[in-house]
Amino acid sequence: MITKPLVTVLMAVYNGERYLRSTIESILNQTFTDFEFVIVNDGSNDSTVEVIKSYKDHRIILYNNKINLGQTKSWNTGLHIARGKYIARIDAGDVSMPMRLKRQVTYIQKNPEITVVGTSAFRYTDSWKVIDVVHMPNSKLAILQSMFFANPIIHISVLMQREAILHIGGYDERYHVLADYELWSRLLQNNYQLSNLGEILVGYMISPESFSMKNIKGKSFIEASKIIQTNVEKFTSLSISFEQASNIYKMFTFNMNGLSLDEIIDTEKLFIRILKNVNTSKSDIDYFLIKKYIKYVLTHIKEPINKLIFQYVIKSIFAKSFCLFSYLKFFNNLLRLSQSIFWKIKKNLFDFTC
Repeated sequence: MITKPLVTVLMAVYNGERYLRSTIESILNQTFTDFEFVIVNDGSNDSTVEVIKSYKDHRIILYNNKINLGQTKSWNTGLHIARGKYIARIDAGDVSMPMRLKRQVTYIQKNPEITVVGTSAFRYTDSWKVIDVVHMPNSKLAILQSMFFANPIIHISVLMQREAILHIGGYDERYHVLADYELWSRLLQNNYQLSNLGEILVGYMISPESFSMKNIKGKSFIEASKIIQTNVEKFTSLSISFEQASNIYKMFTFNMNGLSLDEIIDTEKLFIRILKNVNTSKSDIDYFLIKKYIKYVLTHIKEPINKLIFQYVIKSIFAKSFCLFSYLKFFNNLLRLSQSIFWKIKKNLFDFTC
């Protein structure tokens, strides 16, 4: 009798020869060993297959698509090949820390009500230079709040209960870039629970050659807007248009590029209504907005203005013994200041060449 592994690590790859070895080795070197590694080769025409076959590890199961099907269909293919109770995800070019699977298996076995558990991550360039660390929301409410404007779980960090994923139909193959975001949304809509560990257990590459980067301003924009629109309709008593959902995505993902001041103000009001509809506190709402506006200002202005903003914030905080989440008047003043600044930026009223 063949014993089934507890975990299936699933990867779909297309022409991933350049970064494949680091990914494969990070999985094979896990301290948790009760897994199989299903790799779906999606019609690669480089040396991807040769790289995979060079590893003589019985846990690697290579499946070759007859033609290139795309990543979403390939993930579903892998889900049906998988024998593990749990599915872990990884992509070519990404890496997992040695304790990743052990930490996630321990957590999900202690919390069987959780269907998907992700982790925090570090990001790096294709030259292996670390860019930053990404921390994801870990409470039930924080994850729900994020669903209205951003993907709350890093796909290549997850451990998922395979039967639950199959029960709701797997990945939606109409989504070619953000099928993971759609899957998390559908899981929450069907009362499944999601979670994130605070530990940094994976790293993912930001490369101009990656599938997601090539599609970030095309298909992903349309797909994200559809998902946001659906989430608002499913989780609140509100109904929004595709354009309104698109403006939310522009505001939080594209740093408000392409939005007029009137659109920013209208989107802010809509965003507040949405979060209030799911019982979000005023301080949390202001936190989301102030973080966005400060990021916008710091991205679009040069050093002298940066210093001015920081001096304004620091002096206001210390002069009045501010608790950042207690004085909403301060937030509102800063929001108005930020809006005024980037409206002038759009009108070219500042000379930033001096």
